[in-house]
Amino acid sequence: MRSEWRHERIERYEAPDCWDTKSEVQSCEDAMRIRSGVSLLEVMFAIGVVGVGLLGVIAVLPLALNQVGRGNMADRSSRVGMNAVAEFDLRGMRAPSTWRFPTGAVVGHPRGLNQAFCIDPRFVAVNGTFNNTIYDASLFPYIKFSSAIVPPPPRMGRVSLTPNPALTTTGIMTAMQADQIFVADDELTFDIPGDETLPPVQVFGDKRESEGILSWMATVTPKIDNNRVYKDTYVLSVVVFNRRDASSLGRSQTMFDDINTDGVVDPGEDPTYNERLVWIIGNSSNANAAPQFHGDGFGGGDVTLEAATAAELELNSGDWVMLMQNLRSTQPFTPMFRWYRVADTESPYWDGSNYLEGRPIDRSLSGNSDRPGMYERHATLIGADWPWLSSADWRPDVSGSGRIPVVYATLVTGVVAVYEKTIRLETSSLW
Repeated sequence: MRSEWRHERIERYEAPDCWDTKSEVQSCEDAMRIRSGVSLLEVMFAIGVVGVGLLGVIAVLPLALNQVGRGNMADRSSRVGMNAVAEFDLRGMRAPSTWRFPTGAVVGHPRGLNQAFCIDPRFVAVNGTFNNTIYDASLFPYIKFSSAIVPPPPRMGRVSLTPNPALTTTGIMTAMQADQIFVADDELTFDIPGDETLPPVQVFGDKRESEGILSWMATVTPKIDNNRVYKDTYVLSVVVFNRRDASSLGRSQTMFDDINTDGVVDPGEDPTYNERLVWIIGNSSNANAAPQFHGDGFGGGDVTLEAATAAELELNSGDWVMLMQNLRSTQPFTPMFRWYRVADTESPYWDGSNYLEGRPIDRSLSGNSDRPGMYERHATLIGADWPWLSSADWRPDVSGSGRIPVVYATLVTGVVAVYEKTIRLETSSLW
């Protein structure tokens, strides 16, 4: 009797809810049995959680690939840029006696000319002295402005190099010679075998072939002191391009987007596709206006770009622009050129049916009817300090009611990096 009572107490302790009837005892034993798997509902919940996680990864993947591509381009362009700075000295490009105008004439000693030069043999080899009502291939940038604008927009003379540094004869480099020097050859070409187990194979011709994606040109501008006086030192800027095809395309396509390749700017073809010249505007046109940078211009800053068409304002973060300004409104004009990197830019403007690179300016709100029908876009630039000008050096605006400091920006397609170094030419005071 005692053992039966103890057995009953143990059963009640282990399963206090399962001793009233035989059916209840059986169902309780089934419930306490250890399960060997999960239910279908739990599996479905687990799949849902994993699916949400994978969607997050897929959403981030394009951004990650874009950042990886930017990193690779920055790494490759840095190698090309630093190699180009060294090659500039190695090939004696500091000597203006090796520079050639598009006509083939020797540039010679530039002292006293207050000039800056763009050494771009690949462009000169294709376009030469091409000149019409829209373009002048001997200048950088090549877009023409009305002769009524005083002072005229500052420009660089675009030059080539001698085809033989050992000779002092006239003539310019051929396109093939220019490609050998100004196109990077460290992006090797590979063939991908059909068998995925085999590694890529390098392509050889007479030597290892390269893709020729990156190329460069150089701008050489005299340094200016605080009194706006030129010194005998110059700023060498090596401008690195990604996929700039200045040598293999026809003349017209190096200058604008010639869709039908007829050499004429037709409707729908942007006439300023590769090199665009736009304005940088201040807050108003009166003598008390702020400078072009919406700040003091230390290390760059925020600017407003203005152009006649929205397409001319195509600009992205990471691009480069060259600012240009005459530091005096009378002779000598004292032109100045500086490169800036675009840190950020305003998003394209939605006009109700299309995205535009620039948005129309509402002159009724700004109270400025100086140039109606224009487009503008805001951007943040990073670079050297920009000088402050007194209102005495500002030019009269179009209406004649005030004076404005005119700063131009050159937007060049495909620039991915700019590397600068202060140099002396071989005709300076130390030579």
